[in-house]
Amino acid sequence: MPSTSKILNFNLLLQMDHSLILYPAFAKWVDDSLSSNIPKGIRAFNFNLYETADSYEVELIGADRFDVSDSDWACHDVFNTGDLLFEIPKGEAGTRWEDGYEYAVELVMTYLENGKKSGLLLSSEAVGIGFVDGDLELLWMKGMKI
Repeated sequence: MPSTSKILNFNLLLQMDHSLILYPAFAKWVDDSLSSNIPKGIRAFNFNLYETADSYEVELIGADRFDVSDSDWACHDVFNTGDLLFEIPKGEAGTRWEDGYEYAVELVMTYLENGKKSGLLLSSEAVGIGFVDGDLELLWMKGMKI
């Protein structure tokens, strides 16, 4: 994992134009995931992304460490959704990894703005996203507005 976190360029968000057909299912998955026993001491959350042949999969983790200058904080998870991943079909998001990433960012940002349990995520120090074998970007940090 890279040694520094990046803060997502919000101009990128303005360029996105997906219909987010999957948002209701994504919101239910996040709600259900955050309804389980969440350990105390989580400092930041990250949405890990995985690419498969036909889809992008999302895993939610909570880490007991956070350092804006070291993205390895996301490797220290004390909570994760395990095998309960959310699937974004490539037919919906697009076949390029950038398409999957942008679609996932839109889902997460929409959830942070409107999700039933978004307050739990926003009670942490930060919320990030990234492919597990790539860069981690921060979508939100304490003190930022959604």
